[in-house]
Amino acid sequence: MSLDELVGIRYVITCMSIEQITASLVVLLLLAFIAEPISRLLRLPYSSVLVMIGFLASEIAVMSGIDTGLRADNFHDLIFYVFIPVLVFESAYKINKKLLVQNIVPVIVLAVMGLLLTAAIAAIGLYFGIAHPVGFPLIAALLTGAILAATDPAAVVSRLREIGAPDRLSVLLEGESLFNDATAIVLFGLFISMTLSLENSLTASAVIIEFLKIFLGGLVLGVIAGLVVGMMAKVAGPA
Repeated sequence: MSLDELVGIRYVITCMSIEQITASLVVLLLLAFIAEPISRLLRLPYSSVLVMIGFLASEIAVMSGIDTGLRADNFHDLIFYVFIPVLVFESAYKINKKLLVQNIVPVIVLAVMGLLLTAAIAAIGLYFGIAHPVGFPLIAALLTGAILAATDPAAVVSRLREIGAPDRLSVLLEGESLFNDATAIVLFGLFISMTLSLENSLTASAVIIEFLKIFLGGLVLGVIAGLVVGMMAKVAGPA
């Protein structure tokens, strides 16, 4: 994380007083609490109800003149370095590890080939669907396809559990979502470089190295960090 990214996150925190931060957290927890009975009442996925309530809450905050400190230049850092790690940790913690190891090959295939295929289909559909090469060129469609391809299956997985679907199906979906981020990041970065007219500096080997650095590098660092924390927990013993 660069110094500018740390400054961006710090700005979000310091823009609000401790009372405002505490009140915001309490309100968010309250909204998450009431979203569960609402989702049951409307028969909608819990995560979908959370999105709708969050959207309404953000609009109310804006109309009330509350400055949350979120700006175009720090929103990315907040999502990438704060929220995504929490979501990935929660999914990795709850997933069936034994089934994940048994199905690691199809999970990786879905996370790489499946995402590439999804991004290609989305990009082609958008490009020819909008049919405006000047206003929406092919590279814009490719960028949009790369963004849309990395989906989160939270709503689908919760629904599968409700209807009693096989655990293997849930593990395939959750496992794919854990690994597809690396593919999406490399793909998006590749298209951004092409957009900035840097395609002459791109080679197949550079793309492969970048993918392995993000995909395998993140995996190795995660395993090492997990082992270190596990050993520290064993040494510390029960509280």
